[in-house]
Amino acid sequence: MKKLLLLLLMTCILPAQNVFVDFFKHSTAYASFFVTSPMSENDRFVLLTDDHENDFWNSSDMHMEKIDSVHPFDFSYSIGLRKIARFNYEPKRGVKHAGNGGEWYDGTVWSPNESAPMGRRNGWEYLIKFTSSRSSGVEFSDQEYWLRHIGDWHIIKASYTDLQHENLQYMEADFRLKREFYNFNFSAGVSYRTHPAYGVEPWDIDDTWFGEGTAWWNFVEDELGWTPQLYYADTDLDGVYDSYDGEGDTDYDWVPFMFFTGWEDNWDLFQWFQVDWTWTNPAGEMAAHTDREFFLYHFPYLLEDWFDQKVNELGIQRELSLVLGADYYKYTDTWWVHSWASFYPAHKGLDKWSFDYDVTPHENEEQIENLHTTSTSVLPIWLDVNVGTIVGFKLTPNLGVFTEGRYIKFWDSPAYDFKLGLNYQIK
Repeated sequence: MKKLLLLLLMTCILPAQNVFVDFFKHSTAYASFFVTSPMSENDRFVLLTDDHENDFWNSSDMHMEKIDSVHPFDFSYSIGLRKIARFNYEPKRGVKHAGNGGEWYDGTVWSPNESAPMGRRNGWEYLIKFTSSRSSGVEFSDQEYWLRHIGDWHIIKASYTDLQHENLQYMEADFRLKREFYNFNFSAGVSYRTHPAYGVEPWDIDDTWFGEGTAWWNFVEDELGWTPQLYYADTDLDGVYDSYDGEGDTDYDWVPFMFFTGWEDNWDLFQWFQVDWTWTNPAGEMAAHTDREFFLYHFPYLLEDWFDQKVNELGIQRELSLVLGADYYKYTDTWWVHSWASFYPAHKGLDKWSFDYDVTPHENEEQIENLHTTSTSVLPIWLDVNVGTIVGFKLTPNLGVFTEGRYIKFWDSPAYDFKLGLNYQIK
């Protein structure tokens, strides 16, 4: 999609030199980079056995080591190209205004009109924005590319958005008819969106790893590549765990049961009382010394990684949606309001794994009723929205209040930010 948008941009500007100049006139290219010291962590320690060949949890020979956990430095760099008409409430930015009441473009300042469907002026506008960051050792990147044309009666926009920090990725081609009424702009049209397979649950892809009559350990061996090893108690007290073969032909196949009664009538309980399994990862390293340890502390993360891989294999999904929009903008010297809203109330999935707005019950719902995740939004699951508002009041020459915020909910995955503040200048 990024390549497609760049191709569209080039086809719009290449026919003639004058068109080329007009297309880039008043646009700004920028790049920035900054580094900050990382977050300082408290000291951490780990207990290790001295006998590494028999590294079991009940060893009496142990020592303590300090873990040096120092995050690398935090950084962020941004590059971009933009041409978006400035609203009156926004500060002047760019080379001409930097140091003279204005600001440099550095890619870190969020501009509300980057999210608003309606710009301030008719014509072509575009945004190319890429930011890569590392914070507390975690790296992620955000990128936005869009090309928009606003006419007297239409809005056409093609965009690609990837917000890794908020786990939201999509491409959108949007065509709307619009009508201006005083300070309002109303629009309606069709949106074509593509996205990864959102809303898919692990049991939708494969439910053989849980439920009645299934064996989760078989799933771990077959799908995840981990190996269990049965072990028995150290019955001869030689410091080595005896392997239980289930044949009952050696002394160490049985655990002394002198402190328990009733075992004579239950040989199965007797022979399995102190049996457990160690778990070895695909690299051949022992990572868990009991079934319980593996199931509680390893299996959940392994299942998440497996599920992420399976979802990625489903590929990109496509859908058509009805879109309704409303924008309002009013500016005076003492107050201003800029609000917008885009609603997507009806959808048509074009692929097998398109988002299920109807939340169709799973065929094995009785087994998984306790595994369903709740919605992270207060809005209905079938309603996708992109809303935002900017409000500012200068109550006196020295006192002012403001609020800024945006909220995007696509496929029941919300992304939002909000600011509320007060400024008072002391005379």
